[in-house]
Amino acid sequence: MWQRLSLLRVGILAGIMLFGNNVVAQSPDDTGTPRLKDNLQFFAPYAGTWEIDGQWMAGGDIWARNDYSIGMNGNFFRALTWSKNEAGRVYQRYETIWRIAPDSGALQSYGFTYDGTVTVTESEIDDSGPGGHPIIRAQWQGAGANPHIKQEVQMAEDEKSYAWRVWSSADGKEWTQIMDGTWRKSGD
Repeated sequence: MWQRLSLLRVGILAGIMLFGNNVVAQSPDDTGTPRLKDNLQFFAPYAGTWEIDGQWMAGGDIWARNDYSIGMNGNFFRALTWSKNEAGRVYQRYETIWRIAPDSGALQSYGFTYDGTVTVTESEIDDSGPGGHPIIRAQWQGAGANPHIKQEVQMAEDEKSYAWRVWSSADGKEWTQIMDGTWRKSGD
């Protein structure tokens, strides 16, 4: 028994020695919030929980919740997206993880869908948008009747809401806007 406890202590000590620097590097800032790396700072206002309750431009209802968080030493930004099915039951529909690619410096997202689909996309950061917050744009190949999707988001000046615009296209050339919505920070 003593030998097992000693081995356990040695294992714990080795873990602290090996990973201790990472624990310090991942510590939160003075506000208690983990800090994003400088090249991802434009995501900082999005950290938290957001909801949209409205309609698609074609008239269908939409309710969704995004839970955004900072991950692994500030090198990643993560979104869990929850939606309602036709019966009104809430389920996790998407998980998205963003990072800056070390070789190209491009903003990449890895999107995982409840049906097992994975999409890797590069995004554009447009600093020319009004209000001091960049417009974040992405485009990817979808599925079904609208195989091409593009979207953009931009934080409002007061950081209590953000605009979300989505377009679809059958051929990637002629685009139809399908969403012009607003996400609101939960509790605001």
